[in-house]
Amino acid sequence: MAKKKPTNGRSTTGREKNLANKRKLPRYPWDKWFAKNSFRVTRGKHYHCQPHSMAVQVRTAAGKRSLSVSVSISEDTITTRIYR
Repeated sequence: MAKKKPTNGRSTTGREKNLANKRKLPRYPWDKWFAKNSFRVTRGKHYHCQPHSMAVQVRTAAGKRSLSVSVSISEDTITTRIYR
């Protein structure tokens, strides 16, 4: 059976399919975290990047949900307060 070509004329590699699948799944449970008035995440337990990078991700995810947040970093712990 012949393989069907994508409509845009490009063939899709296995790597491209894996990357597309990874993009669909959120890395962190944002909706669960933002359902609370505040939450605290710890490096090594909840995230593995640098604390500053995680703070940026928190602010970005909040903005996508039209939420205002205050983020404070204390060593490897990030505390986030949500303002609705």
